[in-house]
Amino acid sequence: MEYDLNSSLYDPMVYKEDILRHVDEYGILRYYFPKLKLDTSNKSPLREDSVPSFGVTMRTGFLYWRDFATGEYGNIWSLVALAKRTDFAGALQIIARDFGIRQGADFKRIATSIKKIPIPKKRQIEIGIRTRKWKSRDKEFWTQFGISKLTLEKYLVSPIDFMFFNGQPAKVDRYAYVYRELKDEVLTFKIYQPFSKERKWISNNNQSVWEGWSQLPETGDLLIITSSRKDTMSIIDNAGLPAVALQGEAMRPKQHVVQQLKDRFKKVYVLYDNDFDNPRNPGRILGNKIASEFNLTQIEIPSDYLSKDFSDLVKTHGVQKSKNILKELLI
Repeated sequence: MEYDLNSSLYDPMVYKEDILRHVDEYGILRYYFPKLKLDTSNKSPLREDSVPSFGVTMRTGFLYWRDFATGEYGNIWSLVALAKRTDFAGALQIIARDFGIRQGADFKRIATSIKKIPIPKKRQIEIGIRTRKWKSRDKEFWTQFGISKLTLEKYLVSPIDFMFFNGQPAKVDRYAYVYRELKDEVLTFKIYQPFSKERKWISNNNQSVWEGWSQLPETGDLLIITSSRKDTMSIIDNAGLPAVALQGEAMRPKQHVVQQLKDRFKKVYVLYDNDFDNPRNPGRILGNKIASEFNLTQIEIPSDYLSKDFSDLVKTHGVQKSKNILKELLI
């Protein structure tokens, strides 16, 4: 549902143009909604919102908002109107009053500091999603890796049937899932489309986000750093061992973060892909690099099993055999 609120109750004594001569739309946003940030997920200012799902973006000088949980969207004027429980004309009156603006006068701003707030130049990818119910095909897909629905929900994985990419609606594959990650009160998304030939991954996570970090126990005898959330969940479900993953094998973690893991777990292993069908075997090279740099122990699925990673091992050889193979690697 779109809110524009160009109501018939419009008061001709106050016009948008009068207001915009003295404060831009970003300044209005900062004045009434100082906690909202552009191009990221925010908690909604219009309702109780435990999971940030409210986006604000700027295109060609105009601000637009969208509540991805409810489907509602609009512009800065409708946002103020809804927050103040009024209509379009009422929102103009409130803004004009708060900024000391009156139609036809030599206007004087009250909140002068807001007018010159710069618009952030660095743009983050904005992703919004619409989840759907789990279906039998989803169960079949994840079960082949030994991953249960309970674990998927614990690791904040949900099936989706629609997404918004930088404010634009976009279709997704029949098999499409969202990985959520909450860090520093900012919710980010990674879209996983396992059978897509065009865009298997779409993400607005940054390199500092570890997948599965919030699900780790405080301490333990060992920890396995894997190459993906899928492998992490497969190890948890099938071997009962704690695991975590970077955003990709090529990502370099920060020294102090790795040290935190080494302080919490007696031994930390690196289990990256064994790209046995590639002469260069980039997974092995990258696994060796991180293990050597941070003094960790590198392990890999033996090439004889024709499985690049643990989830593929479970798919090909079953849970019990995969569990035994991993146990031997950890000795």
